[in-house]
Amino acid sequence: MAFPFRELILLLGAVSITFGFEVTLSITYNDSMAGLQGSTAFMNCAWSYSGLEYPVTATFSSPSGQAIYTYSVGNPFINRVTQEEGWIDNRMAASPVNASVSNIILTLTNLQCADEGNYKCEVSNGLDGRIQPPVIKEEFVQLKVPPSNPEVTFISEDPTSGIVENSTIQVRCTAATGSKDKGRLQWRIYRTDEPIDIAANDPRVTVSKSDVNCVETYVSTLSMTVTRADQELVITCFVQNDDFAPNLPPACEDTLLCDQTERLRIHYPVSDSTIIVTHEPQDVYQGGSVTLSCRADGFPEANIVWSKGNETLQGEDDGFGGSKLILSNLTVDGDSGVYNCTATNTVLQVVYSASKEVNIVVSSTPPPSTEAPTTKPPTTGTPGSDNDRSTGGGGSDDTVIIVVVVVVVVVLIVIAVVAVVIYRRRNAPKSVEDPPSKPVNNLSNNIAFVNGSQPDLVAYDKHQTGSLNNSFDMKNEDGLMYADLTYDNRPRSRKPLALGDNASDYSDIQMPQV
Repeated sequence: MAFPFRELILLLGAVSITFGFEVTLSITYNDSMAGLQGSTAFMNCAWSYSGLEYPVTATFSSPSGQAIYTYSVGNPFINRVTQEEGWIDNRMAASPVNASVSNIILTLTNLQCADEGNYKCEVSNGLDGRIQPPVIKEEFVQLKVPPSNPEVTFISEDPTSGIVENSTIQVRCTAATGSKDKGRLQWRIYRTDEPIDIAANDPRVTVSKSDVNCVETYVSTLSMTVTRADQELVITCFVQNDDFAPNLPPACEDTLLCDQTERLRIHYPVSDSTIIVTHEPQDVYQGGSVTLSCRADGFPEANIVWSKGNETLQGEDDGFGGSKLILSNLTVDGDSGVYNCTATNTVLQVVYSASKEVNIVVSSTPPPSTEAPTTKPPTTGTPGSDNDRSTGGGGSDDTVIIVVVVVVVVVLIVIAVVAVVIYRRRNAPKSVEDPPSKPVNNLSNNIAFVNGSQPDLVAYDKHQTGSLNNSFDMKNEDGLMYADLTYDNRPRSRKPLALGDNASDYSDIQMPQV
């Protein structure tokens, strides 16, 4: 029996081709987020095989399984792209320009939610009209759809008319959270402006969602019972999305993906247990004054009225949501008694009232002095004079005044002493310094003046004393030779001239006039 050589060759070729055949399918996008709605997707189907090159057929299929394009590589590798019947979407294109003997690229523009899903590339090769087992690769096109802004609404209570204490409110948050399994809603409440995040599994939260094409829409409802501790409460709903908003911002004002309620006004009536009445001081005396204060916890804010017996008294706002009543010039009989504070407010057209009393006892005994005793000496004087004054109640002030006066007097005395010292120093006579010694005006045998000069004389001395027409006069009336030495009165020449001993039997020295 002859061996079928031709069939063997075909069999070996098929085996080599089957085992050496590889196919890849990759998807890329033209936007940085990789799949943003409206972007373009590029689907590249590539193949490789070992051995002889044989004709190849590549077929693309949509997520619904419908064939889109068929690409054939013939012998000798003439490319042919055929659009399958029934596929009329002009956003998808494939052409020989984007094809070769080893790959073809399919372009899908303006991505929409309907384009999301698994795309397949089926590649097969044929030999002599026979089709070998195809190789199928598929990739998922996932669209990234941005979420929408949420909307928060009340279901049960109308916040404009007020929410009654201990009632249950329901708040609903609705938003398209974006691509499937990418988004969610997050509740946060602000109690006294402190943020509190509510967990997704909190029993007060119920969630429902729907999926239209590739976009999920969430509806979350928060149910909670409010009390007066929730006054000014703010309820906030955030949208989170893994692609666009993965982290919660600090506050609703920091993002567009948030909505919140107005501050809640929790209405509750006044009650006897929450009304507080006080008075200051605790001990009141005749002639003094006292302030009564009344505060009542309620919303809307309570109206407070003061009364004593059947008499209504006029109070005033204390600036803290309460009322105060000031009584002055107290008398024992007129002001002692029971004072009443009545607070009223209206909740849901129902008037609530609460009251509390305070008993004021005015004492006729003057208040004890709280001042330290002073050691002021007794004053003398006639009754009714300025010295006959009461020092009660002013000891501390008098002490301060006395200290100030003493300090001022001491300062004035010091200033006067300093002024006198300075004045005397300025007008004191200046000390006279002796001039340097003059040379001796002596001759060996006669009284003469050195170098013919004579001492300086004052004009007064010359006229009063005849003998002082010169500094020295030679006198011969008594037959003796002597010298008469006179000083200048002015502080200039205070030293006498030295006289020669052999020139005179004696000398007469007159001291200067002082």
